[in-house]
Amino acid sequence: MGDRVSIQFKSDQDDGLGEDISEVLFHHWGGEGFVDLAKVFIKDLNRQVPQHHGCPISRRECRTMMVQFIAWLQKHGHCDNYNYPGFLSHSLYLGKDMHDGDNSDNGHYVLCAKTGRFLEHHTYNWETREQEATLYASK
Repeated sequence: MGDRVSIQFKSDQDDGLGEDISEVLFHHWGGEGFVDLAKVFIKDLNRQVPQHHGCPISRRECRTMMVQFIAWLQKHGHCDNYNYPGFLSHSLYLGKDMHDGDNSDNGHYVLCAKTGRFLEHHTYNWETREQEATLYASK
């Protein structure tokens, strides 16, 4: 039982240095609303922090974006732990890729670190027990 989902940030540009992609954040009870929160976070970040100004946050480096997203969740009271005030929900955890946790209810979402638009969506196929891509956005 749950409303499982996972998200990940990815650069929409190839800079020749390899793929810039974050770790995966899983949320056991997050549902699709958690994906909406990630999009709100990017909009909020884009209002406050200009892009391409030299630091990892302004460059929207994906691993840094994930840390900032987790901090933003805490600051804005999202995903609070109801048993232990001041801590995040035990429902959140990190994984190295979309297969390193359970996102079987709502799938795995990859969002552009700069714009928040969907780059990929994968859903869990209960028959094959594998992730299947349902969306690959073109650049």
